[in-house]
Amino acid sequence: MSSTRSSKRAALRRDLELFEVWFKHTGMHNAGDELLINNSTRLYSIGQIQSAVGCQTLTHIFLSREMLPKIDELAPQLSHLRLFFFTSRQVSSPHFSRISRLKNLQVLHMSCNSLQHSGLPPDMFYTMKSLREVDVSACNLSTLPESLFHLESLVRLNASFNNFLMAELPDLFSSLVSLKELLLQNCSLKTLPPSAGKIPNLEMLILSENWLMTKQLLEVVCSISSLKKIILQNCRLKKLPVGSESAA
Repeated sequence: MSSTRSSKRAALRRDLELFEVWFKHTGMHNAGDELLINNSTRLYSIGQIQSAVGCQTLTHIFLSREMLPKIDELAPQLSHLRLFFFTSRQVSSPHFSRISRLKNLQVLHMSCNSLQHSGLPPDMFYTMKSLREVDVSACNLSTLPESLFHLESLVRLNASFNNFLMAELPDLFSSLVSLKELLLQNCSLKTLPPSAGKIPNLEMLILSENWLMTKQLLEVVCSISSLKKIILQNCRLKKLPVGSESAA
C-alpha cells in the first residue's frame, strides 16, 4: 500500500513540475536544425512531453534554465541537444552522466552556460561516439576534457570565449581525424598545441582575439595541408600565414 502511495506521489510531482523545453519528434515535419536554436521554449511537464510524443521518438530537445531529469530515459534516441542559460548548480555530475548515455547524439550545444565550478567531466565523451558537432563556447572552461579528443566522427568544435592556458589544453588534436572546423576565438591562447598542426582534415581555423606568438603559429598552421581558411583578427601578429584573414 505504501509503495502504491509513493508511486502516485512521484507521478503527481512529475506532472506538476514544469520545464522550459522545445522538442521535436519523428512524427513532426522535417524541420531544419536551425529550429533547435531559434524556436522558443514552452513550459511542459514530463508527462505532457510523453503524451505529445506518444509512440514517436524524441530526436531534438532544447532545454532552457532547468535540467530535465532522466533525459536519457525520456529520449534514448536523441540526436540533437541544446542546453541554454544553465549554471554549474543546474548541470551537475549526475546530469553530465545522463547526457553521456545518449549514444545517438550527433549535435551537442552547451554555449553560454556558467560551468566554471564543475567544468566538464574528463570521461564525459568516451561513450558518445556519434557526435559530429560540439559547441562549448562561453562556458567559463579552463580546459577541454581528454575524452573529447576520442570523438573520431567530430566535424565541428566550437570552444571560443573560454579561458584556456597552454599547459592545460590537451595536446591531442591530431586524433580528431574528421574535424573540419575548429573555433578558438578569444580563449587567452598564446600558443597552440603542436598536435593542432596535425589535424588531418581541418579546413577552417578561427583564432581571433588571442595573443598568439608568430613563429609557433606559423609552424602549426603551415603544417596543415588541408586548411582552406584561417581567421586571425586582433591577434597582433607580426607576420601572417598565407591565406589568413586579419584586422589590426
